[in-house]
Amino acid sequence: MDIVTPHRSDIITFLVFLAACVLLLCLNLYPKGDSESGAKTKVRVLTVEDVPHTNGGGLVFIQSLQVQVLNGPFKGKKFPATNEVRPLIEISKMIKPGDIALVSIHHDAEPEVSMLIVQGRQRLDWFLMFFGFYVVLFFVFASVIGAKALMPFILSCLCVWKLLVPLSVKGFPPQLVCIACACILTAAIMYLTTGASRKGFAVFAAPITALVGGLIFVKKKS
Repeated sequence: MDIVTPHRSDIITFLVFLAACVLLLCLNLYPKGDSESGAKTKVRVLTVEDVPHTNGGGLVFIQSLQVQVLNGPFKGKKFPATNEVRPLIEISKMIKPGDIALVSIHHDAEPEVSMLIVQGRQRLDWFLMFFGFYVVLFFVFASVIGAKALMPFILSCLCVWKLLVPLSVKGFPPQLVCIACACILTAAIMYLTTGASRKGFAVFAAPITALVGGLIFVKKKS
């Protein structure tokens, strides 16, 4: 298998966007959460007891749980918890002993006394494991080309997660936020594909000019 030797400009471009990914990862623009709702925490389910319950004419199960906190100030403490299981499969979450779940714990909660409500299973660890495996395969089979193709994907996820959603929630103009994210992603895709050159700038400038021009035209029409 031939190994592609990257040019110096490609390495610099890749490192610039890698630094942008690290910066976005460290960025936290989400508004401060309501302290009344408590902090989201991981727990391990120790015991489960299913209790049939009628609610509004439909039969549901109320799962009575005993959970142990895995992180945060209550790490190691045990709490009672509940999980409501409805007939709709798409919104139901059956919990069984050994599952890792997410709950919200208020700062003044009392272990063994305060009742917690299960918000869902914790799947982030599995997602990160499979994504890491996917990244390794990318590097093994595509080497430099794989790294350049993977960077825009990671950057797009971080832009949506760290910029688009929190800034929109804070009340910033959604059009400007979307254009800023589109500029970042377009620059990443074009420059990582063509390299840092005049050709790369021309390829980058064309869609951005069309995007901004189209937005101005729409604004004038409205």
